[in-house]
Amino acid sequence: MRHHSFPFTSCVRESYAALTVLALRLVIVLSTMHPLLQKAKPTPSPNMINKPMPRVKFSPECELRVFRSSDVICLDSDSDHTIGTDAEDDDSDDSSIQPQAPPMTIQHYRLGDTLRSTKDMEQFTALGDTIQSIYTLQLSEFAWIKRNSGDWTFCQLIERAENDRGEEVMTFSVSEMGHRKSLRPYRWINMVRKCSSHVRSEYFRSVMISL
Repeated sequence: MRHHSFPFTSCVRESYAALTVLALRLVIVLSTMHPLLQKAKPTPSPNMINKPMPRVKFSPECELRVFRSSDVICLDSDSDHTIGTDAEDDDSDDSSIQPQAPPMTIQHYRLGDTLRSTKDMEQFTALGDTIQSIYTLQLSEFAWIKRNSGDWTFCQLIERAENDRGEEVMTFSVSEMGHRKSLRPYRWINMVRKCSSHVRSEYFRSVMISL
């Protein structure tokens, strides 16, 4: 029995052969272009060249100091630039330093003595500070009270107690003879002041001298 070849089979064979040849040619072309692709460098676009670099922002707590070349002074050069002397630096620093007031001398008073200087009593511009200063007076602490004559008298707080109305009353010893003066709260702001830190009692100084 004789086999006959059909035209379709021959066409498939020819197509297969043509595809094989085309694939071989493509492989050869790619192998020759591979070194050229490695050497080629991408060219940046004009937008990338002209685009400014983003600025980095720092918080005030992380400020960076930028040193310029003009700030650096070469010691080996013969230029006329000189570094500021210590005296100039001291002058610039002294301008920001406030002169300190001399310490106050200790002032001694006896019970019943009149105020010699307003520096011997605490004074505040704010009303609230004045009230707070008066309210913090402790027993046996010295203070100033205003008498009917308008003078401020050196005294000592000897009692803080409530009256029948439930008010806290301050009682002061105003003389070495044992005279007392009691003040209700509504009179404290006008008639009581705390002593300054440099005020002392004459009694304690005499005791220290006797020791």
